[in-house]
Amino acid sequence: MSIPEISEECIQAVKQKAAQATPWSYAKTFVEDTVDHNPHLVKEMKSLCQMMFPDSSSLTMGMAYMGVFYNCIKAQIEGEELDELFKSSEAEG
Repeated sequence: MSIPEISEECIQAVKQKAAQATPWSYAKTFVEDTVDHNPHLVKEMKSLCQMMFPDSSSLTMGMAYMGVFYNCIKAQIEGEELDELFKSSEAEG
């Protein structure tokens, strides 16, 4: 599977949701929501952020940015899967 092209609509929706929270809160929620399904990915993201952003406020921003990018990709994939479901159910009905 390759990473899909992310639509502008998807990016704007994720950015709007992210803007409703503080960077710390968004990063925390992203890690909590992702760690159960992708613990190794979260571990590597944290390690990368710690290397790139040694102070805690920058680390938080780094994780928040990664969360936005991850959520854009995830939302695009989920949207495409829903489109396929609707198309197949319309074809059957």
